[in-house]
Amino acid sequence: MSARMLKLLVVALFGWLVAGSVGILVLAFCYVVLRPLALEEADKHGISTDSASRMGGSVVVLFMGITVLPELLFSASVLNSALVIIFVVVIALYSLGVAEDMGAQLPASLRLFCILLVVGSAFYALNLDKTLSAVWPGIMPLQGVYFAALILVVLAGFFINSFNTADGANGLVAGTTIIFLSATLEQFGLQASLAPLWLSAALGAGLFFIVNVVVGRFFLGDGGAYALGGVVVLSLWFALQSQPNAVLPLLCLVLYPITDLSFSAARRLLAGRSPMAADNRHLHNLLYHYWQRSLNSGVANSVTGLTIVALFSGSGYLLRAAPAEILVLLVLLQALGYSALWFLLDTQSRKLIAQPAAKAGQPA
Repeated sequence: MSARMLKLLVVALFGWLVAGSVGILVLAFCYVVLRPLALEEADKHGISTDSASRMGGSVVVLFMGITVLPELLFSASVLNSALVIIFVVVIALYSLGVAEDMGAQLPASLRLFCILLVVGSAFYALNLDKTLSAVWPGIMPLQGVYFAALILVVLAGFFINSFNTADGANGLVAGTTIIFLSATLEQFGLQASLAPLWLSAALGAGLFFIVNVVVGRFFLGDGGAYALGGVVVLSLWFALQSQPNAVLPLLCLVLYPITDLSFSAARRLLAGRSPMAADNRHLHNLLYHYWQRSLNSGVANSVTGLTIVALFSGSGYLLRAAPAEILVLLVLLQALGYSALWFLLDTQSRKLIAQPAAKAGQPA
């Protein structure tokens, strides 16, 4: 039996364990039908040396469609709930991203505008403006509510984009999302109005996680990253509405994408470049090159993603019940840890690049 066939059998087994026959059907459809639609050469997606497909996010969204749509169509109790709004937002964000995955080449400014338009519409559909007024009754004037709403929408757009930039190492974004959704279900329970969506997204992300880590020939693409980023952002907004004290513990589970994009934007600005310019100097890129010295490309890619998930989301999950002061300290420590590890790995990387050049310049 070939190694490729063995990997596919492992994926099918774990897919069945995670989501039963529906999981296997979704994986098979995406692998056979969707995967060839957005193949990308290895040198275009940064971290790995293997060619891969940008349609991995379809595993998540297709599974969510199959499992959430019946709830929307046949359960009258959810027709006026946030579940409908958030599901529509996820599909809209996925559609925007998958258009780019399929080669639409939309300007970055247009994509950002569309993301802000979608999440801004969701903000008012979810009545979050009223939530802000209720949080600071008699303190925040109407203009302040509008300003706070603008800040929240812009931050949501930034956060969704951060999921896209972190989509490089196998298992990174999916693992982060699974831990976040598991903690969210633990916090709010299976009776919450959004529980069907959280459970579906967690299982869908689990299916993608399996094929991403084991096979390594799928990554989320813009569509999957936008969709999962949207699920996380709108879940945080739900927490803000129903249990504001839960926002900080949940936020601590998804700090890596935020820290990574913030650090990268600052680094580019200091170098005189556009903060939105793409490069391969993210922490997960540098950590991958470190692991690649002793592991093959596919294994190094997966080890990179799992290491970051364990360090960032794992620490947040272990401390999810800690006091707010400890969680604020965790945020600071993760930012400092990210910076220290980045500078260490970047220095090593530059030294390794400089050594062949120095040898080439020596006289024979």
